[in-house]
Amino acid sequence: MIIVSNRHNGPPHSAHGGVAAGQMAALVDAECAVVRFHAPPPLEKALVGIARVLGAVEILVGSQHVATVRPSPACRTHAAVVDEAGRHVAVAGATWIAVPSASIAAS
Repeated sequence: MIIVSNRHNGPPHSAHGGVAAGQMAALVDAECAVVRFHAPPPLEKALVGIARVLGAVEILVGSQHVATVRPSPACRTHAAVVDEAGRHVAVAGATWIAVPSASIAAS
């Protein structure tokens, strides 16, 4: 389960997509993941990961399907945001690098 803090807001009533995707990517057993949003990720609500076939994880808020996360065989990034220690906190593009929630909470 992950929760995106209000301080990581994006569009109105939604989490910042990069931060949400980075946290979601940490739920799959892979160095990198592809995240597909089906609905805007909410702020301050429990995002629950449900394991599916081939390592995929469905992200739900209650019964609402928010995203699908799949392991990616290749780490391809187009842009990245790093913290003071040089750790990725968000990556933009078709593939996301998993970021532990604790790293985001500390930023």
